Amino acid sequence: MILIQGLVRIFRGAAITFLYSDEIRRRILVGLALTIVGAIAVVFAILVIIGAFLIYNPGTQVVGGVIVIVFSALSIIVGGGWLIGLILGIIGGVICLIKK
Repeated sequence: MILIQGLVRIFRGAAITFLYSDEIRRRILVGLALTIVGAIAVVFAILVIIGAFLIYNPGTQVVGGVIVIVFSALSIIVGGGWLIGLILGIIGGVICLIKK
């Protein structure tokens, strides 16, 4: 569930970064801001995926769960993963913490 959420967020961040490239040509500042937001969304998604892998390593489940919850909650800022990414990430992280 967390891996799917991370992949959705990567797709969303890449879409923000690359689909608005004509915006960069018309309005450099707005386009640059969208590119930065898209890049931040991709970084958050990669950190969520790293957290998901940490969940499956013995001894690092709690750290992985916390990373997933934190960066899933921060995804609201950049809009990465839409709402479903936020929900899946928080549910997966909480299940990990409860299971531990």
